[in-house]
Amino acid sequence: MDERRGSTEAQDVYGTRIRLSRDGLRYGEEFVPFEKMGGRQAEPQVIYNPGTKLSEVAVYRSDGPDLVVKNLPLHTAEQLRAAIIAALRGRHA
Repeated sequence: MDERRGSTEAQDVYGTRIRLSRDGLRYGEEFVPFEKMGGRQAEPQVIYNPGTKLSEVAVYRSDGPDLVVKNLPLHTAEQLRAAIIAALRGRHA
């Protein structure tokens, strides 16, 4: 994860950009604003895929399909999850 200019950026193992900004989360061409995150579960979850030995971060939306950020090393997935949680808590404080 690389923090610059108020945003956090990373890439999955295939080079797809992940950017967490003040407005929300962008994964490739998809964008989920913070006000749409939530619903069934407020916090994103890290899911480990033993077949690929990579992890996923499931970001729940209050409406529409969930956003699943795939093909991440476990450490990156955990950092992304923590950054999203911190950003969500900061917005609700």
